Amino acid sequence: MNNMEAFIFFTQVIGLTRLGITHNNLNFRDKDVLTFHGTSLCFLVYDEIEESTLKEQLFASLNTLTELRKIYYVKHGQPSNVITNVLEIFCKQKDIELLPNIDQHEPATSKYYKLLKQLDFANLSISDDTVNILKKELGGDPILEAQLELLHNCLLPETIPSEVDPLLANYASDFIIFKASIKEKEFSDKGYLEALMTFRDKLLPS
Repeated sequence: MNNMEAFIFFTQVIGLTRLGITHNNLNFRDKDVLTFHGTSLCFLVYDEIEESTLKEQLFASLNTLTELRKIYYVKHGQPSNVITNVLEIFCKQKDIELLPNIDQHEPATSKYYKLLKQLDFANLSISDDTVNILKKELGGDPILEAQLELLHNCLLPETIPSEVDPLLANYASDFIIFKASIKEKEFSDKGYLEALMTFRDKLLPS
């Protein structure tokens, strides 16, 4: 089975029961990884999993997905940095984009774990609708990310790009004005910061 994307939730049964998610199939402590099948795969991974078990169970499954290019993963206080580092190394070696997200198990503060209620625990499956919802919720805001990256690159004259990201085409004229206003200036020069703040207000209006 080939998938372009997959989802990983590091969790524990107790955390999911707080959200009202209960099912006999949810007791995955002994096997550490629970897999839901669909057009994309969703893995519930015991958040105190050992590195060897992670490789034997999760990575073995991921290795079967020859067209996998993106993994969204969600964690809270666990797992340890050792486990997330191992996952990052695995994805880098496989040329898989890894998109991390942080969440809480508590019902009042959970943004993402509550979406697991839509998984079919009886059949261990994930619907296309749930896949689309998870992608939307976990994928971040690409326009905002491009805006923040552009502002960061504009802090120093030598890192200012020649043109804006295609996602920011609506701000191309503002970018041209900014570059013209700081031409041959250094960040410490009078007017640079003012020009940058003006451009920031155009790019990220309050």
